[in-house]
Amino acid sequence: MPFSGSILKNDVKAFEGTVFGTMADEIKNSCDCGDEQENSAAQQTEEIIKTGSVTRTKGKHCVHCLTVVGQVEGHYILPPQNKSTKYEHVIPQLVAIEEDPEIEGLIVMLNTVGGDVEAGLAIAELISGMSKPTVSLVLGGGHSIGVPLACSAQVSFIVPSATMTIHPVRMNGLVLGVPQTLSYFDKMQERITKFVTDNSHIKAERFRELMFTTGELITDVGTVLDGEAAVHEGLIDRLGGLSDAIKCLYSLIEEKKEEANELNVFPVPDGDTGTNMSLTMASAKNELSRLTDVDLPTASAKTASALLRGARGNSGVILSLLFRGMSKQLKKCKQANGQDLALALQEGVQAAYKAVMKPAEGTILTVSRVAAQHVVEMCQSNPEIGCAEVLREALRVGHEALAETTHQNPVLEKAGVVDAGGFGFLTVLEGMNDAYNGIHKERAIAAPAAEQKSGATFADIKDEDITFTYCTEFIAERKDKARNVQRLRSFLNGIGDSLV
Repeated sequence: MPFSGSILKNDVKAFEGTVFGTMADEIKNSCDCGDEQENSAAQQTEEIIKTGSVTRTKGKHCVHCLTVVGQVEGHYILPPQNKSTKYEHVIPQLVAIEEDPEIEGLIVMLNTVGGDVEAGLAIAELISGMSKPTVSLVLGGGHSIGVPLACSAQVSFIVPSATMTIHPVRMNGLVLGVPQTLSYFDKMQERITKFVTDNSHIKAERFRELMFTTGELITDVGTVLDGEAAVHEGLIDRLGGLSDAIKCLYSLIEEKKEEANELNVFPVPDGDTGTNMSLTMASAKNELSRLTDVDLPTASAKTASALLRGARGNSGVILSLLFRGMSKQLKKCKQANGQDLALALQEGVQAAYKAVMKPAEGTILTVSRVAAQHVVEMCQSNPEIGCAEVLREALRVGHEALAETTHQNPVLEKAGVVDAGGFGFLTVLEGMNDAYNGIHKERAIAAPAAEQKSGATFADIKDEDITFTYCTEFIAERKDKARNVQRLRSFLNGIGDSLV
């Protein structure tokens, strides 16, 4: 599957005033600029000394570097000779990074020797829940609570010489020798295990096996994994260094919207599908964020309504219709099982096909139809299948269908790309799958086939047959329900190339 990345946002520096006057004006301006640079450098130096973090703005993108070293200091103050990272310093930084519109991503540098479990897990949960792209890089060691901290980023890296130490939860100080203490340890350990397995590729059984290994650590139980072994076990995503981590972070910042945009050659080669679908989904996100105590029927209805009102372009309107059909099925359910979800996907496809005047194959319609048909048939043969498997299978078959769109549509085949709308639909479906499994972060679409191009060459696409090279969206209310809407459709179809 082809993908591409292009800069979403250039670094812009505003300078007040212009130099048209005398040499004195030029000298004044240059001095002011020098003062600003000195002040900026001094502020960054102070930031590094106080918090071990820095925000860089001179690279390709504005990213924040957060350093977590030594022990994670939580509820108890460590002795002054201990190197530590104070969680009360890290938490407000993460909030500020998430809220700052100029910061586009976060890179976390890790070299930890454990520390307060509650504090470390709190930081990990905050990083995992960020909407901005995040990358972690393990240097030296990731001991104990450093493991969930490393896994909390969207993509994790480890240098070859670094190690990850996995062992059970321990506690210093007074411990009561009663069954409740063991139960407390057990529950805490399960929280850590669940977080790690939810945010990495290691299985819970294997993680526990490594945790309770004997004979490797002299005075403890557990396992030490070097960089290569940590990647092999699925605990860390990739082996690499600083440049690899930064390149990956830049890619995460750039890839999603522009990935779909670069594929967009049908029906109009205008390169805006990613933007349109992103803005359409944002309207539903904003609507749902205002609600409290929401049940499934309400959430599905609000989503469908917001998507329709906020739909942008062909792709956005079709996406809203898919969710409108899904809402019709889900509003009947207080709780949805796998069969309900499969039927909802099918209902969405039917609504989309019905609304498109000239449905074309090799588009978002094809991808959604093939995926929905597969999961419906699967649930008919086994009604006990759950939502998790329905989502997994819909994605698997959807990706196969997406790869075929290149050969189903002559325009896509000439450009050598897959359908942008189908790609966007699967990105949305991936987000649903992640959310269902408790993974609150973006996941990258599977890597592209090597022989396919990373994006369309728009100059190669001929648009002689396209008369209207722009999109118009409007909402019309039919006050007289008895009137046939087909007359309006026929009229509109005559003044546009593609009508939804």
